[in-house]
Amino acid sequence: MIAMRDGIRFRVWENFLLSFLFLFIFWALPAIAENAPQTPIEEAKRLFHRYIQLEAVFEPDIVDLYADEAVIKNIRIYPDGKKGAFLLTKDEYTDRLAVTMPAAAANMEDVNYSDVTYGMEGDKVRINATRHWQHKDYAAPFELLVGPRPRGGWGIYEEISYSKG
Repeated sequence: MIAMRDGIRFRVWENFLLSFLFLFIFWALPAIAENAPQTPIEEAKRLFHRYIQLEAVFEPDIVDLYADEAVIKNIRIYPDGKKGAFLLTKDEYTDRLAVTMPAAAANMEDVNYSDVTYGMEGDKVRINATRHWQHKDYAAPFELLVGPRPRGGWGIYEEISYSKG
């Protein structure tokens, strides 16, 4: 009779452990999958999604997505068809955003992206899109070159945008 009780206790304990293990795996797998290594295209999509989120709320911390050696290039297209370009480093861009983000927030600029494509360039990914400014009724090409950072994570190495002059 004692052996029977021990057998029953063992089965109850065994069932409890199996149930607990099942629940742990059920809850832990999504977290593990989220932190699992992603393909470069998946990493680029994740970074671009974060970029869009920060831009939508006029968050100056968007500059933290840029690698220290990032180059930001804006090509202005003037009414006469001529083009002019200017380059900014990450530090210069940070200073510029400190001025432009509050103005953009005050105007509630609504920016959307369409025709987004992702293509490999070495160990980096080039993101091409069309950027739409709703209140200006204007659309222009937009590009980001993103890739792994030396200390981990992904960052923006190049931005090419177009604007009317």
